[in-house]
Amino acid sequence: MGDLSCEFADSWTADLVCETRIKTAKSLSSYSVYSFLAYLADILRFQVDPLVISSLIGLAAVTHYRVAGMFAQYYLQILMFSVGMLQPVLSRLHGSGDRAGLEKVFFFGTKISTSLSVFICLALIGWGKPFITLWMGQKYEDGYLPLVLLSLAVLLDVFQKPSADLLFATFKQRSYAYMNVSEGVLNLVFSVALAWRFGIVGVAMGTLIGAFVIRAAVQPWWVCRSSGFHYADYMRFLGKNLLCCGCLMGAATAIVVWGLRPSYPFLVSSAICATAIYSIGTWVFMLNPSEREHFKKALRRNLDQKQAEPVSVIASVS
Repeated sequence: MGDLSCEFADSWTADLVCETRIKTAKSLSSYSVYSFLAYLADILRFQVDPLVISSLIGLAAVTHYRVAGMFAQYYLQILMFSVGMLQPVLSRLHGSGDRAGLEKVFFFGTKISTSLSVFICLALIGWGKPFITLWMGQKYEDGYLPLVLLSLAVLLDVFQKPSADLLFATFKQRSYAYMNVSEGVLNLVFSVALAWRFGIVGVAMGTLIGAFVIRAAVQPWWVCRSSGFHYADYMRFLGKNLLCCGCLMGAATAIVVWGLRPSYPFLVSSAICATAIYSIGTWVFMLNPSEREHFKKALRRNLDQKQAEPVSVIASVS
């Protein structure tokens, strides 16, 4: 009888372990599938435009549009690398049940991503035309308006990067994948429809329309709904930060308007001055005292780690 009970217990335990492993595998595969779907949708959102242009407008127009597309890709990649470290932090806070800490990190990350994305977007708009003229020549100036439209489309995406990280951190990646796919489809439909009449500008307009519908209307609402944030408060927070950063960058550009001409010395010197002005303004007007203190502590900790690295290397060799 005892042997029979042991066999039954072992069988029940094995079935339980097997069931647990199956559930874990399903969870992991679901996460991976929707992450991969979101990645494929990103390709549809940002890489399909040259195909539309070559098919409907002509191969020569792809080169002119590529100038704007390249800057938009660099813009996107810089922001992804700059604030991409938030997702593991949000995941840890969500796993530990620290709701207050999660909200604090999320809103602080949104403030940082907004500051960086508005700065780069308006810098591309302000410095883009003289740089294109200097770099590629006047015949490529028709790529400037697509650059403006694509910069605004990327802005709508990247300044909300922390909200996408929050969806992944709280296992809501399925909804983000669906939003990406929807934006990609809208981008394709409007780009094809507008390319016939407006050329490469119409293709960029299609990208902006898709981004506006999903990123400005759907994503904030869904993030608030799935995460328990108050929608009106969140939108006021986004609007306030966008307005403040826009005014700061507008003031910085107005001060250095003397440098917006097709000349490398003028472009570089004015860009450096505008960056300094914007950085100081962001430090003073965007960050509160506690956030500035966190920045200082993080910077000191980073410097201490870098100074300690040579010592640890020497100790390991010796």
